Amino acid sequence: MSKLEELQPGASVPGVLPDSMATVVSVKWYGSEALELTYKSASGTVANELVYRDDESHLEVVDQGRPWSFDGIDGDGVQHPTLQIILYPNLPRCTCPAKPGPRLRPS
Repeated sequence: MSKLEELQPGASVPGVLPDSMATVVSVKWYGSEALELTYKSASGTVANELVYRDDESHLEVVDQGRPWSFDGIDGDGVQHPTLQIILYPNLPRCTCPAKPGPRLRPS
């Protein structure tokens, strides 16, 4: 559940449309209890809807982020594997010196 104040242009909101996600285009307030929400559906159609405080229970603002990010760092600061692992599988995965196993040591 999100507050109406969280509806900002560019936000993705499920619950406005019954079967898909809507992207907020603009918000125009009417007092403190209602707003006119202009949104764009996944198919690209633009529509308006009056949203009241009672509708907050079925609205949720979703942070989708960038769909294709190549920096390898998540929003939590965790570095995830990048496309280098897929494109260059023979690259070393760590910077530690490799120690040969017992079968690779010269006798």
